[in-house]
Amino acid sequence: MSNIVSDNRIFIRNGLLSVDLAGSWKLSDGIKNFDDDLAGSFPTGAATTPAAVADSIQTIQFQADSLAEWDSSLLVYLQQIADFADAAKIEFRASSLPDSLRELLMLARAVPEVETSRGVDKMNPIVKIGHSTVGLFEELGTFVHFGGRAMSASFQLLIRKKKFRWHEIWPIIKKTGPEALGLVTLIAFMIGAILAFLGYYVLAQFGASIYVVYIVGYGVLREMGPLMTAIIIAGRTGAAFAAEIGSMKANEELDAYSTMGIDPFDIVVMPRLLALFFMMPVLTIYADAIGIFGGMMISLLLSDLTLELFVEKFTTDINLFQFGIGLVKAVLFGIVVGLAGCLRGMQSGKSADAVGQATTSAVVTGITLIIASNFIIDFIITMMGL
Repeated sequence: MSNIVSDNRIFIRNGLLSVDLAGSWKLSDGIKNFDDDLAGSFPTGAATTPAAVADSIQTIQFQADSLAEWDSSLLVYLQQIADFADAAKIEFRASSLPDSLRELLMLARAVPEVETSRGVDKMNPIVKIGHSTVGLFEELGTFVHFGGRAMSASFQLLIRKKKFRWHEIWPIIKKTGPEALGLVTLIAFMIGAILAFLGYYVLAQFGASIYVVYIVGYGVLREMGPLMTAIIIAGRTGAAFAAEIGSMKANEELDAYSTMGIDPFDIVVMPRLLALFFMMPVLTIYADAIGIFGGMMISLLLSDLTLELFVEKFTTDINLFQFGIGLVKAVLFGIVVGLAGCLRGMQSGKSADAVGQATTSAVVTGITLIIASNFIIDFIITMMGL
């Protein structure tokens, strides 16, 4: 191509397009358009699209020796040139630009374009199911690994290979146990009452309302007592564990323990797990007593049962094995809630939003695992004929 010199700031020679940036570039003077400047560099009517000039121009460079004041209007102009160079696959040389201008241009070009919802490909439903399944097994593996680590630490405590500061458990036991009694009392009483209502309504139709004692006894001792207590603790204590540990991680307290050669697991996780291990059976026994009392009150109110008959049927026909199953569940549920809360706290990010997400995830994980483990225990007991 022959040399082309326009009336504007663009000079083209031997495949090199040179842009003179002399003068002042201010928003108050308006934003210049590169396409218009380029069109003025070619004969009238000549095509100046990227595809049309790709063969005649190989490189774009700049002359900035006489550049005066400038603001974002110059950055917009350079962005237009850079986009043109990308479309035409032309070399874009920014080395002659002032350092500050070149860095701003690099930052502007580094920001990805915002994808609209229309431009985002929808994931195949089968692929979504596959990703969700893989994620579920990964989460399960992480939980099992965390639980194994807790078992190892507990064993080391038992053989006194590790020292443990037992005084750190008491504040956690206080928050986990006595401070939860009010809510446990309310929920347990209503659960016992609901079981009595339901049992009486169904059994009265067959003239067997006396057997409401069995509904209350078996329902509270074996199922609803430990289950509802665990759900309460998951929503109250499990969330608190995740929030506390997440906040410690955000404040880099866990990093400080590691720097001092102290395993954060022993200081942060184990006291909370042990507190729930000890308190869940106690809370469950209390919830059982309140639930049975609530069921008894409704049974006496609705049916012809007397207090003496209710107590006699309960003590003679409801064996301690059902109570033992409930306690085993309580211990397991306590461990599950503690592991879920501590794990989500340890996995939390360092922002306030991340701590909130960890708290929510701890509650969801805890309740889900409680229900799942309850089903597994009942299934095994039923298959064994117990």
